[in-house]
Amino acid sequence: MIARTPSPLADARADLTGRRAAVVGAGKTGLSAVRFLRAAGARVALTDTRADPPALADPEAKEGLAEIALGGLDGSLLARQELVVVSPGVPLAESAIRAAAAAGVPVIGDVELFGRYAGAPVVAITGSNGKSTVTTLVGAMFEAAGRSVRVGGNLGTPALQLLDDHVPEAYVLEVSSFQAEGLDTFRPQVGVLLNLSADHLDRYPDERAYYAAKLRLFANMGAGDVAVLNGDDPEVRGHAGRLPAEVRRVWFGTGAPEPGDAGLTEENGARWLALGGTASPEPVLPERDWPLVGAPNRLNALAALAAGRAAGLEDTAMARAMRGFGGLPHRMEPVATVGGVRYVNDSKGTNLGAVASALEGLEGRWVWIAGGVNKGGDFIALRPVLAAHCREAVLIGEASAEIADAVADVVPVHQANDMRAAVRRAAKVARPGDTVVLSPGCTSFDQYPNFEARGEDFRAAVATLEAQHALR
Repeated sequence: MIARTPSPLADARADLTGRRAAVVGAGKTGLSAVRFLRAAGARVALTDTRADPPALADPEAKEGLAEIALGGLDGSLLARQELVVVSPGVPLAESAIRAAAAAGVPVIGDVELFGRYAGAPVVAITGSNGKSTVTTLVGAMFEAAGRSVRVGGNLGTPALQLLDDHVPEAYVLEVSSFQAEGLDTFRPQVGVLLNLSADHLDRYPDERAYYAAKLRLFANMGAGDVAVLNGDDPEVRGHAGRLPAEVRRVWFGTGAPEPGDAGLTEENGARWLALGGTASPEPVLPERDWPLVGAPNRLNALAALAAGRAAGLEDTAMARAMRGFGGLPHRMEPVATVGGVRYVNDSKGTNLGAVASALEGLEGRWVWIAGGVNKGGDFIALRPVLAAHCREAVLIGEASAEIADAVADVVPVHQANDMRAAVRRAAKVARPGDTVVLSPGCTSFDQYPNFEARGEDFRAAVATLEAQHALR
C-alpha cells in the first residue's frame, strides 16, 4: 500500500498553480474538475458541445473561469492548454480532443487527475454490472472496520470532490469504461473486475473495444497490488491474461474458494459466504443473512469480500457490514407484494448482461417489463431464459418493436403505451407466487430523464396497484 500524503490539495497546488487547464464538458463530473483545478490555482477554461448547459445557469459555476466556449468543442482553446481534462460523457475520439493530443497537450479524465493527488490507497471497481452495489458495500465494510474512507467516482460523488486537505485511510471508487478511457498513470492498489458483457455499443465499435476500455483500469498495477476477478465469468477469465503478470490475482465465484479467494461453502448444514483459508474455507456470513435477493447480488457480496480482504479488512467487520446492507435503489429492489405477486424494480438494468443476470437469478415464473432506447444490444440473447421462465414480455418505449421481433416466437409479447399501462398488464398476467420485474435492457431517455425517474414511475404504478387491491 502507498504512503498517505499530508494534503492532496497542497500537492496539486505545487503542480498546477498558474498552469493553463481546460475542462471538456459542463456536467456534474466536468464541474467537479473545474472546482478542483481552480482550488489548485490553475487558470481554467471550459468548453461544451451544448450552447446552454443546465449546470451553467448557476452563476457560481462560471466564477473564476478564464474562458468559456459553448455550442461546440473549441479546438483552438484546447490546443492552447497545458492540460485537458475530459468528462467521461465526451468521447476522446472527438476531433477537437484528438487535435489537442496531437499538439502535445496531455489529455486525461477525472479519475486520472484524482489518482495523481489522492495520496492514499485506492480500491477501484469496474465491470459491466454491479459496480455501484459493490462500491457502496466495500465502503460500508471500511466503515464497519473503523477505517476512514471516502466513496465515489462514477457512483454519486465525483472522484475529484473526494480530495481536500484531509486524507482518509482509503478511497473506494466506481470506475466506468468511459472514465477508464482517460487513464494514463492511475494505479489502484486493489482493482476489481466484476464481469464483462456487451454494453455501450452506441459508443464503442464492438465489444472488444469496450472490454479494452475496462481493462485499462489494471494497466499500471504492479507488484504488491491485487486484482479481484470473477471466476464464474468466462469473459473475465479469458481476459485475465492481459493483466500485468506481477499483479496478484484473487478470484471470487460460487464454488468453494481456494486460498485467498472468495466463494461458497457448507457449514453445519447451511451455505455460507466464505474466504479461502490456507487449510480450508473460512465461513464469514450465512447466505441466509445476506439481505439482497438474486444470484447477481450473491456474486456482488463475494466480490466485496475478496476486495475487503485484499485491503486488509477483518472478517467480522465485513460480515457486520453485509448483514446491515440495504442495497441501492433501482437495482433488483423489492417494491411490494400485491395479491401474492412480488414486484421488483431493476431500472438500472440498462444492458443485456444486467438483464440476463437479473432474470436468471429470479426464482419461479415472472413477467418481464422492458424497453426504452437500445444501446446496441441484441435481445435474441435472452430467448433461452425467456422461453424457460417468462409468462409474458410487456414492452414499452422506442425499442419495443425491436425487442418484440427478437423474442415474440418464444414468449407472449404485449406492447404498452407507458409504465402505468405496463404494470397493469403485468398484474393481469401474473399469478400468485410470480414476480413482475422491470429490467429494461435499455436507457430511459425516450420517456424519462434518467433511470431513476423510470424506477420511480414503476414504484408509483405499483403503489397505485397496491391501493386498488386494498379496496377490494
